[in-house]
Amino acid sequence: EGHLAFGILRDGGTNDNLTAWPGTALSFGLVEEEKAEATLRHLASDAISASWGARLLSTESELFDPLHYNNGAVWPFMTGFVSWAQYRYRRPWAGFPLLQALHRLTREFGLGRHPENLSGAYFETMDATVPHQFFGSSMLATPLARGLLGWEPNAPEGRATLAPQLPPSWRSVRAKNLKVGGSRIHFSYRSEPGRASVALSLEGPAIELTYVQSVPLGARNLHLLGLPEAGRQRHAPGRHDLTHEVTLTLKEGLPTELHFAWEGGLVVAPPPGGLPLGAKSGGLRILDFLMDGEEWVLLLEGDGGTTHSVTVLGERVDTEDAELWQFKDSFGETTLRVAFPGVGRVEKRVHLRSADPGASAGTGPPPPIPNPSSAP
Repeated sequence: EGHLAFGILRDGGTNDNLTAWPGTALSFGLVEEEKAEATLRHLASDAISASWGARLLSTESELFDPLHYNNGAVWPFMTGFVSWAQYRYRRPWAGFPLLQALHRLTREFGLGRHPENLSGAYFETMDATVPHQFFGSSMLATPLARGLLGWEPNAPEGRATLAPQLPPSWRSVRAKNLKVGGSRIHFSYRSEPGRASVALSLEGPAIELTYVQSVPLGARNLHLLGLPEAGRQRHAPGRHDLTHEVTLTLKEGLPTELHFAWEGGLVVAPPPGGLPLGAKSGGLRILDFLMDGEEWVLLLEGDGGTTHSVTVLGERVDTEDAELWQFKDSFGETTLRVAFPGVGRVEKRVHLRSADPGASAGTGPPPPIPNPSSAP
């Protein structure tokens, strides 16, 4: 069926229903990439990811009931796992809308409160529900820290990983008091087109930190400045972005700055969220974003008979699959208008190519960065 089954039956067969439950294993990276990607594309669709959170059971199942606790209701608890799972496999454009939905719940039904579950058909709580469920609320903090910030502390071993996947429109971020045992890391981030700067400082015993910088897919000529003498680095070309990983030792009183720069590449902004109480689910979903040869490919889902806007940032692009509606050169921002013909939920594939005849996107790792202070 193209996704992880719900369960194994006594006769050895499988229950093939698509549910949100694979998000639990996917959050911890327990599934090999190919099988994970196939399932995550399904989880990103409106069949599971409603505009206000993750339904436990797909709307396409014959067992779907939007008012049934296990067979169609939206759980904030499971929404957090599905969001975190999307981030784990570096799909922030699918994880961030669910994180936004969780954030919105903190002010829609009582300040700071997350209801136990909501209807799978309308943006409303169910009558028979706990009005404030503590482990539902925990699943706002978890995908925010573990997903969007990519924060993974390991106190027994005195190390941590920080791998933020921030929306491209966010120009600056600060996070204070990221704790690893008795130590606290302070982190600030600034970005502009083709550049990102990171400042790190520590209070307490020394910590080995691995910082992972996300670089737009297809970027070229990546450069890093500011690596300490004992630091080490590596490139990792990925399915949805490039990453530049830097491992260094943070010491109290010795702040560290890292400055990344690159040319070109492309990143897609998550679709906007928000809808009135009582509304039905709908709107744009980004199911996939990858490269095919020299082209970027967007796999989108929308309501048939509607047109949705999609924003990509990086180099200027051309396409025959959508209307190039607006380009802001100062931000490298292109807005596409994508039509979804038909009825029901419709998938649309959009191919993008560089409008710069001198650019070559390519999918391989960038050349090594000259840095005499980096360890082999």
